[in-house]
Amino acid sequence: MPLVTPTGPYSVGSRRLFLTNPAADPITGSATRWITVNAFFPTANTGTAAKYLSDNATRDTSMAQLLAQGWDGTFNYYFTPNSTQYPRIRALTIPAVTNASPRTDLGPLPVVIVSPGFGVSGAYHTSTALELASRGYLVLVLSVTWESIATELVSGVAPQQASIANQWQLLLTARLADTTYVLDQLASLPNGIGGAADTARVAMVGHSYGGYTAMEKAYTDSRVKAVMCLDAPCGWPNTTSSAQNGGLPLGQPVFLLSSPSGVNGDGHASWQGFQSHPHGPYWVAEVAGTVHTAFTDLAVMDPNTATFCGTIAPARAQMVTNAYVRAFADYALRGVPDPLLTGNSTDYPEVTYKITDAS
Repeated sequence: MPLVTPTGPYSVGSRRLFLTNPAADPITGSATRWITVNAFFPTANTGTAAKYLSDNATRDTSMAQLLAQGWDGTFNYYFTPNSTQYPRIRALTIPAVTNASPRTDLGPLPVVIVSPGFGVSGAYHTSTALELASRGYLVLVLSVTWESIATELVSGVAPQQASIANQWQLLLTARLADTTYVLDQLASLPNGIGGAADTARVAMVGHSYGGYTAMEKAYTDSRVKAVMCLDAPCGWPNTTSSAQNGGLPLGQPVFLLSSPSGVNGDGHASWQGFQSHPHGPYWVAEVAGTVHTAFTDLAVMDPNTATFCGTIAPARAQMVTNAYVRAFADYALRGVPDPLLTGNSTDYPEVTYKITDAS
């Protein structure tokens, strides 16, 4: 398996949830909106290992083809069966029991909602989801239907729609509505998932445009208690952003784990707007040798490491990402201090803090 092994004490279960929001779809205008969530959690169940993309063989193959077209062709949708990423993600099993239910002996589980970057399948955050679930978290990984290169639906696969090009405000609106619906339904999610959720302890983790989504949601919804941004801006041109346009205070803890590129992470101008207004605890750390997608599974799923990972070793990129996401979640949702949040660590010498303001 290309993914690093989860380090926590608990076995992991997973279950795909296919939700239907009765409100109109902002992207297509259809009467309802389909939302796909991949849930990960500690489980006592044993059984068949889940697939990385889909437990349905036909949908798994279709998603692998679409994702390989999108990423190996750098959004040019070039594909051959020998595509470098295709054989790595098709029919790949992960260390999680499929169609499992959460453990009931651990008490209510803190919740982490994961929002992927533009066009990115939520599947590319499986490594981080597995790590958190093995540590006792309920993790809900979203995919953005019609924006993601491929989203599994209950009866097929939704491809990316060409109409979304440069529709940044529309996509932000759709993403925020999806997150709102998931939060509204959290306590009633099926198969014991809702019953296991601690609805008072919810954080969001977002990569790239998903980080912007998470930040904007925290500004507008107090149910989100903390935000972890992975090489993400907190605003974007031609959108309305609470950080860059509104100048609103944000009291929730925020951690930005950034690449050195300065394009989407801490070098993005939107963070200057955030920093210039009152805010709560705030960390900025930079990971040497990384590029934008190094904080996702693309770092290990595609052999083109220079493009998708950088000079850092792919497995190391996953380990660093998972360690800092876990440390921040422990602090924000469990009140457990972690030395990784206090300053540079000899265990992770590639990580350099630029801001540590936990006051």
